[in-house]
Formats: sequence, C-alpha cells, structure tokens
Amino acid sequence: MDESKIDQWSDEYVLNRHLTPLLEHYDVKWRGHGRLYVDYQRHNIETAQRIVTDLSIALGVSTSAVGFRLMQLNWLKDVRRASHASTHGSNPGTGWHVGHGTTRIVTFA
Repeated sequence: MDESKIDQWSDEYVLNRHLTPLLEHYDVKWRGHGRLYVDYQRHNIETAQRIVTDLSIALGVSTSAVGFRLMQLNWLKDVRRASHASTHGSNPGTGWHVGHGTTRIVTFA
C-alpha cells in the first residue's frame, strides 16, 4: 500500500470519499441519528459491520481503527455502546470492533 494512503486514511475528506458510496450501496438512509446508526436491530448491525469491513479493506487498516475514527467524527452512533458504558462505566479505551461474524465492544490495550 502507498505510504501516503496509510497516513491519510483517517483524514475526514478521504474517509468521507470512501464512506459515501458504501452508504449508497447498502441503501443507508439519513434518519437524523448519524450517518451510520447501530442499535439492537439485526439489519443495522449487519449493515454497519459490512460498511466498516469494506472500509477496513479499502483503506488497509483494522476494523477497530475504522470504527473508532467513525465514532470520533460522530459518523457512527452505536447506542449499544452507550448502553454498555452506562452499565459498566465509561472507558475512553473502548472502541468498536467487527470480528467473527459479530459486532462487539472491545477495549484497546
């Protein structure tokens, strides 16, 4: 992978350029909750998982890094994460991860 692409993947413009066509491809509609909204509905979880995975592959970075950056930009809203934080306490090292066919909250070391 081109070194400049690695350095720039998290730039808002670059990420937006990759995210927008995926939102269209997966028919994600704006409903006022964020560009990518995840709750407990299976369809929302699977769609978010596909988008984060596709971004990860296209950008050559981990799904954790993509999910974390999307949350930083407020483009990914995961209400399950908020529910987890209220139950288990807030942890700034907590991020979004896709793995083994499931979506789960992980803690970064």
